[in-house]
Amino acid sequence: MDLQAVESTAAAPEGPTTGGRRFVGSWRWALVLAVASAAGLIAILAAHPFAGQGESISERVSAAVGEQALCSEVGPASAADGQPTLYRCVVGREEDGLVRCFAGSGGGLRQFVDSRLGC
Repeated sequence: MDLQAVESTAAAPEGPTTGGRRFVGSWRWALVLAVASAAGLIAILAAHPFAGQGESISERVSAAVGEQALCSEVGPASAADGQPTLYRCVVGREEDGLVRCFAGSGGGLRQFVDSRLGC
């Protein structure tokens, strides 16, 4: 066998090598993909996608006043602190409960008086 024949057989690839095969075959890219996948999964789980909206406004008002409350949304307020939502709540039993109004935005809750809403 001459030297040129040996070189040509040694240089010939075993099969067709595509860009995808080289990409997947590289351990560096496999490591990059594994780290990126783990980081993405952590970011998704940190956002709590399966958590509910938290407590309802009725539960939050009940906890604040110490009695059962049933609240209904009456609309957005025109306030400078992030447009809180207005709620009209009946505190106590429905038949003889007190009507109170609350403004809630984010985690905050504050009571207010509004004669138009009857509280």
